[in-house]
Amino acid sequence: MRDVPFVSVVIPTLNEAANVAATLRRLTNTDYPRDLVEFLVVDGGSTDNTYSTAETAAELLMKEKGLVVRVLDNPRRLQSAAMNLAAEEADPRSEWLIRCDCHAEYPANFVSAVMGEIFALPGNDYAGIVYAVRCSTDTLRCFRNASGWAFCSRLGGGNSAYRTGAPIGPVDHGWHGAFSRRALRSIGGYDTEMIANEDVDLSWRLRDSGYKLWIAGNIEVGYITRDTPRALWKQFSRYGRGRALLMERHRGAFKVRHAPMVGLVMWTALVIALTPVVPALWLTMIAYGAVLAAAGVHAGKCTRSPCMLWLPVALAIMHLSWGCGFIAQSVAAVGRRLLRLPKRQQALPESQLPPRYPRRT
Repeated sequence: MRDVPFVSVVIPTLNEAANVAATLRRLTNTDYPRDLVEFLVVDGGSTDNTYSTAETAAELLMKEKGLVVRVLDNPRRLQSAAMNLAAEEADPRSEWLIRCDCHAEYPANFVSAVMGEIFALPGNDYAGIVYAVRCSTDTLRCFRNASGWAFCSRLGGGNSAYRTGAPIGPVDHGWHGAFSRRALRSIGGYDTEMIANEDVDLSWRLRDSGYKLWIAGNIEVGYITRDTPRALWKQFSRYGRGRALLMERHRGAFKVRHAPMVGLVMWTALVIALTPVVPALWLTMIAYGAVLAAAGVHAGKCTRSPCMLWLPVALAIMHLSWGCGFIAQSVAAVGRRLLRLPKRQQALPESQLPPRYPRRT
């Protein structure tokens, strides 16, 4: 038997009563040593029955499998705050935090697979690994299928490797992952000012502190995308605001691929305002619609699903809501005295970091 560390699996939640029990059931389906793993549900003040549902599921799993499952209260609500709370409240022996999500589907023995990748890392300067995302397009909800295709496409999700491919090797940033508790705390944890893109911010601060990240493309997590236009709009609007916040903290956060979404919002507003004067401006919007329609035809051919008729709508929502969120947050930042940077979190001194516990067989 090889030596293995103690692991904390962290599941931030907010109004996930419909998903939290099933997520716990999937994640606890593991052959990792039961005395070296715990599962932490960190609830951000849900207004549905998430907390009580999680507690009931925790009691059943502890009786059935002998696993430690705890439910914590996160008064700050945000996922970033949930991860910081978990880093503080985890078992003192815990060396790794595996971040999970109720809007995702995890394979059997997920914890063991993740830790196997960590054991295989080529060096001691890696702060952790991130997973590849697989978007489902065969659910019972048509709009969710379309938004799933869009989310993992270059036209909707951009060129992030964890969405559009499954590489294996060093990576600049990623989606959810498993992180060294010591490395996480050494940089001050997640930035709780970030309402979105907190994972990118964390990745870059780890990089700036001399750590590396590894993408395990052979570990695929199924992402459950939003199933209504309104929910998708809110999600991508938050992403746009998060990217604007990221720009305040990191140079180069705004990429070339982001410019079209900002430009689209501004051009759409201009077209609406000037159409009574220059009706021909509407032709440009028809051209944009034709591009989205072509994407829908391509997706329909690939999936043979009529649900892809929703794809142009999903893509338009992603583009416009992201751009609106980015512009709104940027304007707000200008109002805060010409982009005055928020106070950065302070890294913890060595004396306050969790001790290195000996690994057990």
